Amino acid sequence: MVLSNGTLIFPPFRAEDYRQEVHAQVYRCQASNSHGTVHSRDVHVRAVVSQFYQTEVNNEHVIRGNSAIIKCVIPSFVADFVSVASWVTDDGQTFVPQHKGYDGKYLVLPSGELHIRSVSSEDGFKSYKCRTVHRLTQETRLSATAGRLVISDAVGLSAPKLASEDFTRGKLKAEGSSFSLFCQAQANPAPAFRWFKVSEGGRKAAVELGDRVKQVGGTLIIREAKVEDSGKYLCVVNNSVGGESVETVLTVTAPLSAQVEPKVQTVEFGRPATFTCTYRGNPVKSVTWLKDGIPLNHKEAVLRIDTVGREDKGMYQCFVRNDQESAQGTAELKLGGRFEPPQLIYTFQTNTLQPGPAVFLKCVAAGNPTPEITWELDGTRLANSERMQVGQYVTVNGEVVSHLNISAVHTNDGGLYACVASSTVGSVRHAAKLNVYGLPYIRPMDKAAVVAGENMVVHCPVAGYPIDSIVWEKNGRMLPINRRQKTFPNGTLIVEAVQRSTDQGRYTCVARNSQAYTARGDLDVQVMEPPQVTPIDFGEPTFFEGDLAQATCVLRKGDLPVIFSWMFNGVELSQTDEIQVLKVGRRTSILILDPVQAHHQGTYTCRTVNEAGTAEVEAELIVNVPPRWIVEPADKAFALGSDARLECKADGFPRPTLGWKKAAGHTPGDYRDLDVNNPNIKVTDDGTLHISSIQKSHEGYYLCEANNGIGAGLSTVIYVRVQAPPQFKIQYRNQTARHGDDAVLECEAGGETPIGILWSKDKHSVDQAAEPRYTIREEMRGGSVHSSLSIKTTDRTDSAVYTCVATNAFGSADTNINLIIQEHPEQPSSLKVLDKSGRSVELSWTSPYDGNSPITRYIVEYKLSRRNWENDGERMMVPGNQNMAAVLDLRPATTYHLRIVARNEIGDSDPSDIVTIITAEEAPSGAPRDLKVEAVDQTSLRVKWKPPLREEWNGDIQGYQVGYRLASSNTSYVYETVEFSKEVGKEHQLTIKKLQVYTEYAVVVSAFNKIGQGPTTEEIRSYTAEGTPQQPPHDVTCTTLTSQTIRVSWASPPLETVQGVIKGYKVIYGPSDKWYDEERKDTKITSSTETHLHGLQKYTNYSLQVLAFTSGGEGVRSQPIHCQTDQDVPDAPTSVKALVMSADSILVSWLPPDRPNGIITQYTVYFKEEGKSDSEAEQEKLLSSQLNYEANGLKQRDEYVFWVTASTTIGEGEKSESVHLKLSSKVPAKIASFDDEYVATYKEDVKLHCQAVGLPTPDIRWTIRGEPFTPNDRMRLLTEGSLLIREVSRDDAGEYTCHVENPYGQDTVTHTLLIQAPPHPPEIQLQSTTTNSIEVKLKPSVIDDTTPIHGYTVYYKPEFSTWESVQVPASTRSYNLEGLWCGSRYQIYASAYNKIGTGESSEILNTRTKGKKPEIPEVHRFVEVSSVSINLHLKAWQDGGCPMNYFVVEYKPRHQTEWIMADNQVSPTGNYGIMELTPATWYNLRISAHNNAGSSVAEYEVATLTLTGATLPPTVSDSRVTWLPDWWPKWLDLNVLVPVIATIVVIIVGIVVICVAVTRRKNGIENLRLRGEAKAIPQPKIQGT
Repeated sequence: MVLSNGTLIFPPFRAEDYRQEVHAQVYRCQASNSHGTVHSRDVHVRAVVSQFYQTEVNNEHVIRGNSAIIKCVIPSFVADFVSVASWVTDDGQTFVPQHKGYDGKYLVLPSGELHIRSVSSEDGFKSYKCRTVHRLTQETRLSATAGRLVISDAVGLSAPKLASEDFTRGKLKAEGSSFSLFCQAQANPAPAFRWFKVSEGGRKAAVELGDRVKQVGGTLIIREAKVEDSGKYLCVVNNSVGGESVETVLTVTAPLSAQVEPKVQTVEFGRPATFTCTYRGNPVKSVTWLKDGIPLNHKEAVLRIDTVGREDKGMYQCFVRNDQESAQGTAELKLGGRFEPPQLIYTFQTNTLQPGPAVFLKCVAAGNPTPEITWELDGTRLANSERMQVGQYVTVNGEVVSHLNISAVHTNDGGLYACVASSTVGSVRHAAKLNVYGLPYIRPMDKAAVVAGENMVVHCPVAGYPIDSIVWEKNGRMLPINRRQKTFPNGTLIVEAVQRSTDQGRYTCVARNSQAYTARGDLDVQVMEPPQVTPIDFGEPTFFEGDLAQATCVLRKGDLPVIFSWMFNGVELSQTDEIQVLKVGRRTSILILDPVQAHHQGTYTCRTVNEAGTAEVEAELIVNVPPRWIVEPADKAFALGSDARLECKADGFPRPTLGWKKAAGHTPGDYRDLDVNNPNIKVTDDGTLHISSIQKSHEGYYLCEANNGIGAGLSTVIYVRVQAPPQFKIQYRNQTARHGDDAVLECEAGGETPIGILWSKDKHSVDQAAEPRYTIREEMRGGSVHSSLSIKTTDRTDSAVYTCVATNAFGSADTNINLIIQEHPEQPSSLKVLDKSGRSVELSWTSPYDGNSPITRYIVEYKLSRRNWENDGERMMVPGNQNMAAVLDLRPATTYHLRIVARNEIGDSDPSDIVTIITAEEAPSGAPRDLKVEAVDQTSLRVKWKPPLREEWNGDIQGYQVGYRLASSNTSYVYETVEFSKEVGKEHQLTIKKLQVYTEYAVVVSAFNKIGQGPTTEEIRSYTAEGTPQQPPHDVTCTTLTSQTIRVSWASPPLETVQGVIKGYKVIYGPSDKWYDEERKDTKITSSTETHLHGLQKYTNYSLQVLAFTSGGEGVRSQPIHCQTDQDVPDAPTSVKALVMSADSILVSWLPPDRPNGIITQYTVYFKEEGKSDSEAEQEKLLSSQLNYEANGLKQRDEYVFWVTASTTIGEGEKSESVHLKLSSKVPAKIASFDDEYVATYKEDVKLHCQAVGLPTPDIRWTIRGEPFTPNDRMRLLTEGSLLIREVSRDDAGEYTCHVENPYGQDTVTHTLLIQAPPHPPEIQLQSTTTNSIEVKLKPSVIDDTTPIHGYTVYYKPEFSTWESVQVPASTRSYNLEGLWCGSRYQIYASAYNKIGTGESSEILNTRTKGKKPEIPEVHRFVEVSSVSINLHLKAWQDGGCPMNYFVVEYKPRHQTEWIMADNQVSPTGNYGIMELTPATWYNLRISAHNNAGSSVAEYEVATLTLTGATLPPTVSDSRVTWLPDWWPKWLDLNVLVPVIATIVVIIVGIVVICVAVTRRKNGIENLRLRGEAKAIPQPKIQGT
């Protein structure tokens, strides 16, 4: 199947459904858009059907002492997917492939064979099995059979004999893979194997072995193959008896890739364009090009378009292929910007009209170059005539406007008109019908010529309107008459694959209208046959120069006349003396080449052309040419050591092979092959001999031969001469001399004499006259020149590079002597202390001048400060290549003197300057004792411990590091610091907060002093207290079982969110309409995940929530779900009345049941005469909306009994109370309505019922809250006696009484009207505050609300921030706002809401949380100094009740103006150190402490200690603390400024308070507003606290 995104999917299939044409096929996809069409690379799909297979191992015959190869035979149908994983012997040995170690007896080759080296008799007792693995299924199998070595002893000597199985013909391997090339042979004695690689020119070169290429016996192993490894390999096997060889052609394949450059090119019309296909991979067998998915007849990597036209625009692809895969590159060709294809801006539309009027058709076109517009009618171009005129002009905007004017249009003018805008870069066409009313008419059609085999498409040019049908006929028969013919209602005829025998002839188009008038038109069709030519050849596969060659081209089929032409390599052939073309008859042409020459070789094409088409046939002419020199070598001379290049080039066909040989002696003759193993000699494929760094041994006679098997071949002899410039055997050497001794420098030069020698020192000539200590001597020794330079009494200035330069006629050479004058090293300097501890010190120094003799070692001397160097000094040796050393085993807190001495082979230096140090204290060596951990709450643990033993302190303990981490993880500990309490034996403790709930933690404690941290205690583990589940139970569902039972089920919360052990579950449920009221909800506790809720109200919608609880408390409730109990039979109707309406009728009225238990479907009224049984009662069934019934036709003066029942879909309910009434002729005034309670929503209309009966008709009057009713705009009395109140308000609530009266009686009914409105504003009061919480008290309004409050919304915000809100239940009387900012001001107000809406807001409560800014500590409690660091005890800061957030630490040397930022996010726990300071230096510190209440800034001035640990004397201004900013004027005294500012603030606050009080008294208390009268979010009033 093919997905919408183009993906092709093969669904799984059974083995019997395998189809080769589907599952073993090559697929390509095609994509098209407005830019063109592209094809994907070839995708080879090969489905694999799982089949049973067995592997086997056969016996292998081998001669003792030879190597053997055992092969695992894998069936061919799975060979591509199964490989050898290991070999197993019967004694349990296992051999697996390996990348190292090729020297063992057993080796598993990369291709899976087992190679056994130097077979002995013992190897014949073992059997071998192979274990294979299937690459797709990963199934492993052991071979079904086991193979053995059949070992035989050699009978006499034997030459090597290659194995009969042909391992080595052709090898195709992937790049990066590992494989073996086999050369398996046996002989006696055991043969030797050599591998060569043969170049294209036939030259052999020994295979270079290395880490990647190994040879094991006769097998060549190549790992991580490269494309360069491809080629022909030759294995040569020989022993003392004879030899054999075998060739292997190796092709290393690399993944193909291709890209076309440029990716996009924009070319102007008529300009050339070039695309270059760059490809990688191996092998590449073909290069093809596609344009918009259509193949181009081009097979080269460079595609050139000489002249770009409109049709060349589109997508171009280059495909490279081999037998295994393909790759493609894509590029786009766009037309240049200054040429725009024509486009039509305005066109005409289809028109239908009567004959007679003039017709004007208009088209407007634009483009660059300017297009020309032509007009067509039914495909025929129109020209100006008597009635048709074409006009055209160009506007100033470059647009072409063309008109076609038809005067007095006729019926015959109807048809399909088209305007065509054309230019050199394209064309565009628009066509529309012009329908002219009239009889059918067919315009004459020109004769059509069609090429056989092509499709014919013709249109019938019909005029007249309307036309009912258009049909085609041929020979009187209506078309179509076969499957190749298709006709269309618009008059189009298509004939596919035209044939002369059946399709040539006359076709008739017949047009008919609805009145049966017809018109006919004939079309003559001629079918033309394109030429077809028989294949051509020259009769022989090859020719020699001087032969005669002839080819005959015969027209086998096609229309005459036909034109013959011949081409050579794509170029038309012209007749010459050597080339003749003869035409024989009308169908034959003969090409004669006499005599054949070398340049005649190539491809000859015979082209035939007639009116129907073109046909071509090709033939290849091959001409054998003997070798001939292109570059004949000649004698040459080369300078010694230069690269020699000897050219030897020849051509011919076939291409001749070129080779070089060298004469064995000093005379021509006895030529031998060049040493192919010599890396300095190389012969390239074009015959050039390269000799790198030519030497005297290369001088002599050389022979170059050229041979191609044609003729005797060519050869020539040349002499190569080597000319030698001067030479030194040693180019550079060192020579040493001791300071003050004599030195002699010598050099000896060989080469062509005479040779001159010059000496220079550091590139300056040596002048004996200027330096009398220098003497130069020179003499000849055995053909060489010997020179010496003597120097007396050397000193340091004589250390230099001396150059001896020798010169002759062929060049010059030099040798360099580096003279080194050696002496004692100088004194080491810059001795520094890098680091020190209680028992060691690390030193560094600067290496001194070594006296031109490497320093062999440094001697570190040290002693106690009170001792002397001679008797008490200790020494430590340091290698001479180091300039750092650590002196160990020192005593803690002890003063030492240290110095350094350098030593070389000449002697020792003077000691360095002395450095004095004091060793430091050590970290504690013991852990704290009696560690205890206990849970405080759900997120806290309390850790308690005692200090280490006093003897393990190793100094003064400054504090403890308490580390903790999750016990279930291997993460690092998180540490908190606790200061040391100096009370002896006091137990320390720390409460670790913000931990995970109900989680096991591992805790350790360690002590630390000024030096560092001691060992940690044993790890103690403890759990935090259980928490509450953080997620509700999920998948909560409910199912109604009966009218009073619901089943609820759920799944436990995710285990990782429980935070404890679930003790059980609570199901909270209640009627949905009272869900807001927590007191109306019921709770059921269960330990399972399912429960049944019984005793529910019938036919009631219930809301349910489920929560899980642990010993830590209740978890999160699930989202409410809803279930409705089933219907049941209803209760009895309430309050039944029976009223006399007339002498024979009674009105019965009732109220619905209090609990309908479902949807009331009907009421049934029962009545009977007094004294009769209930079964004799009459009944009347009424609609559920009817609440009264008039019983007519009753017997006068009889007493009747009435009762009513209600029914649901379940059945009939209980009957109501019976009412008794006796008919009377007097009908007193009575009210059928009942006392009722009406609940209305604010602004809603209400109708209060008062249905009265009585004769005469009674008077009706209403009283409201005891006052007579007076009609007004909102209240009026309806005709039936009801009272209508429009848009009720809160003031309308109360009692409404209806009074009826006539002469026989009176009656009253009283209704209570309740108005539902949003709640009144609640009262909010401050209860208490902490550092991070505020508790407020909520109280409903003193004015009662008729609608119950559903809840409150509490709004709060910190100063300068945004409002936040939280909803709380209606039953809440106090609420605690938690997670607030410490020490911050807050504004708080609340509003109540019910089912009607949200009421007005309360007054705003202004308050603040407890806490203040951090308190600045004294310097001695906060700052601790050493020589190079300052330690800050952050715990010394008091947090003011608000937890510290972070510190900002800055420092600077006292006399520096710019502060240095040490850290701007220092954690408030533990200590902080400022490191790498300068000893004995005054520093200024600026510390900013931040908490939620604000920040405090302190400045300190402290001094680091000296290197010996001493303190600096105090300055005039001692260490002090200041919290004033830098810009504060020094002259401004705070003792005066603070009281003044305080007085001003008090006065301003008093004025503000008085103004507020006066304003409030004037305005009074605001009236409460209802939700409909107020804004959505009312502005709260401000209340101070």
